Amino acid sequence: MFVAFDGEEDGKKGSKYYVANEKRYPASKTIGMLNLDTVGRLEKRKLLVLGSGSAKEWPHIFRGAGFVTGAELEMVSKDLDASDQKSFEQAGVPAVQLFSGPHLDYHRPTDTRTRSMLTVS
Repeated sequence: MFVAFDGEEDGKKGSKYYVANEKRYPASKTIGMLNLDTVGRLEKRKLLVLGSGSAKEWPHIFRGAGFVTGAELEMVSKDLDASDQKSFEQAGVPAVQLFSGPHLDYHRPTDTRTRSMLTVS
């Protein structure tokens, strides 16, 4: 299921609301959450997998994906309260944020690329 949230920079309001209130696809039945946040401008950088320590399977899954796609990945298991995946992780759902790093349009009105979330139920 794909879900788009709003209010990340304002305390993760959208994802917190979803986790607390969603009935059809509740967090309690979600097996994982992938936050695709700022992934459209990888260029020659590594794709950062933030929160890769939230499930023992994540490093294996993403190493395999990196091998198949040729993308260079960096697992970041350090706990960062960076984005909407944290709302899911705090609800007990393994969650990661895929992040290609800041760029010139990062957090500016000129950044018109859309962010989306993927949850697997």
